[in-house]
Amino acid sequence: MKNKYFRLVTRDTTNPAMSHDGGDYSFGVTVVVLGSHQIAGRHWTSCDAFEYCRSCGTFGSCSCEHEDTYSGPVYDGSDAWELIADPGGEFYPVEGITALTKQA
Repeated sequence: MKNKYFRLVTRDTTNPAMSHDGGDYSFGVTVVVLGSHQIAGRHWTSCDAFEYCRSCGTFGSCSCEHEDTYSGPVYDGSDAWELIADPGGEFYPVEGITALTKQA
């Protein structure tokens, strides 16, 4: 069984020219699903001007105290989630999951 990756856009920019440092940012999450279980995730944004917590999805100095686990939307199989190729990078395990492994 292989990991599958799904992306959910929670807010899309209305003006791509302003989507990086102009204030009209896109936001979303990417989650890792193994079988029928979500095992990890991370938040993302198009903004690159401010510090951003990929664990909980907040700007600035994060005080989430769950920096090692994912906190956000849960994959429900709906059409809102887009199946994507492995985006690489670091993911945060869902609470209770202790290790992330790719399986052939």
